[in-house]
Amino acid sequence: MRRPLRKPHGLNTSDIENFESTAEYVIYLDGADYVAINGDTGVEDSRSISAHTVIQYAITNTTRGVVRLKTDVTMTAGVTGKENVVLDCGMHVLSPATSFTMVTMKPGFQIRDFVFDVSAIVFTHTCIYFDGADQYDYPVVGIDLNTMVANGRARSADQSGRFMWLDCDAANEWILTITVRDIFTFRFEYAYYLEASLNAATNYINENVFNVLKSDGDAYFIFMNRAAAAKINGNEFTGISYQRRVGTVDAITVNGDENYFQGRIWDIAGGEKAVVFDATSNENLVMLQKTAGTYITYAGTNNQVFLTSEQGYTGLTDFKFFNGSGGNKFLYIYGDDAGTDKYVRLRVTSEGSGVIQSSAGEVMQVISDTSINLNPAADGDVKAFHLSATGENQIFSVHGRDAGDANTRNISLRWGDGTLDHGIVSTNNGDLYLAPATGVVRFGTKTGTGDAVLDGYVTIKDAAGNTVKLATTA
Repeated sequence: MRRPLRKPHGLNTSDIENFESTAEYVIYLDGADYVAINGDTGVEDSRSISAHTVIQYAITNTTRGVVRLKTDVTMTAGVTGKENVVLDCGMHVLSPATSFTMVTMKPGFQIRDFVFDVSAIVFTHTCIYFDGADQYDYPVVGIDLNTMVANGRARSADQSGRFMWLDCDAANEWILTITVRDIFTFRFEYAYYLEASLNAATNYINENVFNVLKSDGDAYFIFMNRAAAAKINGNEFTGISYQRRVGTVDAITVNGDENYFQGRIWDIAGGEKAVVFDATSNENLVMLQKTAGTYITYAGTNNQVFLTSEQGYTGLTDFKFFNGSGGNKFLYIYGDDAGTDKYVRLRVTSEGSGVIQSSAGEVMQVISDTSINLNPAADGDVKAFHLSATGENQIFSVHGRDAGDANTRNISLRWGDGTLDHGIVSTNNGDLYLAPATGVVRFGTKTGTGDAVLDGYVTIKDAAGNTVKLATTA
C-alpha cells in the first residue's frame, strides 16, 4: 500500500498503517478542511471545508465496507446512506450548523458509534430519517441487507426536533425489519416517531426491532401515528428505560397492532402518561416496571399490560390459559403451609365442566365481605354432591354463633345416613326453628281417611314460643 508523503494533522502513524484493514475511507480534519483518505491506496480522495461533502463522497464511492470518522464534524447539510456501507462515527460528535435532516438512511446502510448534538440550535428536523419510499424489506435470499442504527447518543434542547423518524406517507411505502439498538436520547420532542399517514393498506411500518433504548426527558419517547387503513404492526421495543422530566407528555403512544414493549418508565407524575393506547390499537402487549396503572390510558381492544406495581396483568381483554391446547390442563396457584407447598388448581374437564380444587385433604374456602351469589342469573340448578358414589352421604352445613356469642353452632342437611332413605335436617345444638314470613309452615297433603286411634304426639312450638302438640296415629 502506498503511504501519503506526509502525515496529516490529527492522524497517527498507527492510523495510516491500519488503513487497509480498518476502513474503505477514513475521514479526518486537516486545519479547516475535512479530508477522506482511501483505505486501499492511502491517497487523499476528497477534501472540503464542508463535512457533508467529504462524508457523502466516501459513502457514495464505497461499494461495500466501512467509512470511519476520526474527528468531530460540524455539518451544514445532511448525508444519505448507501446499501452495504457502514458509517462508523467512532463516538465523534456530529453537530448541525442549522436545522436540517442530518442522516437519511437507505436499505442495507448502517450507522454506528455516533454522538448527535443538536442542542446549540433550535432543531426542528430529524437526526436519522427513514423514508418508506425506499421500501425497506426482507433481505433478498443470499444477500444480507441488514439496516441498522447502533450504539449512539443524541442530545437536543428544550424538547425540540426528532431523533428518529420512520415515515410512510404515500402508496406502496413500507419499512420492515430494521434494527435499532443501544441508543440514548436526551430532550427531543420525539425520540422515535413512527408514522404511516396514508390511508392505504400498502402503507405500513412492521416487524422492526428496537432494543436497549434509554431516554431522559424526551417529551414523547415512542410515538406511533397511523391512518385508519395503514399499519404499524408487530414492532418490538425491549430493554427500554425512560426517565421523565419537566415537559414530559406521554412516554409511549400506541397506535397499531400486535406491538411489544418491555422495560421501565420512571417517575411519571401528574397528568403525564406512561402508555396511551389509541382507540384503534389492538392486541398490543406492554410489560413495565416502575409504573402504576393510573398512568395507563386504556383504549382500543384486546391490549394487555403487565405491571409489576400491580402484581399482574391489567388491560382491555380476557386473559386466557391453554386456549387451543387440545387438552384439559390444570392451572396451579401455590402457597406455603409450614414449609409444605399447598395449592388450588383450576381446569375444565373433558365433559366441559369447570373445576376448582384444593390440595388433597385441604379445605376450600370462598370468602366475600358482603355476599356470595350462586348462579345469580338462574341459568341452571345449584347442586351439592350430585356425583355421590356408594356410601357417600355428605353433609351440607351452615354455621353461626349462639345467642351468648360463646359457641359456633350449625344446621346440617343431607340425604340419608346409609340406613334411612330420606332427607335429614338436624342441628348440633338447640331446636330447629322454622320462621316463614306468613307464620305458616306447610307439610304434605293431609289424608282424609277418617277417624283413627291416636298413639301419641309430636311437640312443636309456635312463633311465640307456645308449646303445641301434633297428634299421631297408629
